[in-house]
Amino acid sequence: KLSDGDTSEIAESNLALARLYRTSGKSVEAEPLLRSVLEWRSARLGDEHPEVASLLREMAELYADQEEYLKAQSLVKKALGIYGEALGHRNLELVGPLRQLARLLDASGDTEEAEKQRRLAEELMGAG
Repeated sequence: KLSDGDTSEIAESNLALARLYRTSGKSVEAEPLLRSVLEWRSARLGDEHPEVASLLREMAELYADQEEYLKAQSLVKKALGIYGEALGHRNLELVGPLRQLARLLDASGDTEEAEKQRRLAEELMGAG
């Protein structure tokens, strides 16, 4: 039986390998590894933890690499909800995900909504 430390090391190794695959242009190989890490972290930390949100954003980038923009947008929106609940809806940590969502919206042709997300990010930066 694996200890918690062992499973943590396996998850971190899978995450490192997934990142390596993704940066090598092998997003199809990266996806199951990243998904397993996401499931592991969700089970350990809860679905609403900011670390889970970070992995959702990473998974979104993987989908963007595959031009699956709607899937990617859905994950970033979920991450934004998690960050908002955990950190507050006016937290500067939301700027990155808002900009990420804007890029994904642009990529799928929804320039109006993309601009709205950019404005929200700019407003947060001005308030910070």
